[in-house]
Amino acid sequence: MAKADAKILIIDDEKPIGEFFKDLFGMFDTQIDVANSGKKGLSLVAKQKYSLVFLDYKLGDLTGLEVLEEIKKTDKKTRVVTISAHLTDDVLKSLKSAGVDGYLYKPMSAEKILGFARKFVDKKTFKA
Repeated sequence: MAKADAKILIIDDEKPIGEFFKDLFGMFDTQIDVANSGKKGLSLVAKQKYSLVFLDYKLGDLTGLEVLEEIKKTDKKTRVVTISAHLTDDVLKSLKSAGVDGYLYKPMSAEKILGFARKFVDKKTFKA
């Protein structure tokens, strides 16, 4: 995958989280989009293909599970990593059934975030 093809979407209703991801991935040759609601995120997914989506589980308008299910309906190949401070066993079970590719607990480290980017997008683009 060429570097220009690395498109990542962050769906999180907390503005500082979106800014953190933009700053982190700004060091690399990637396209980063941030949506502050589930509906806005789904609107972006409908318009273009993303390699990787970091998806907050607790959004103001939809749950992460609802957004995940819609993303997977749009494109099953899109990799989705759920992020949350509150992931219970039942929530994780539901997310796995819906096709989640991974999960991170808040607060997240840059290294763990980049680990998923290396795994699902392009190892060369995200060298430490």
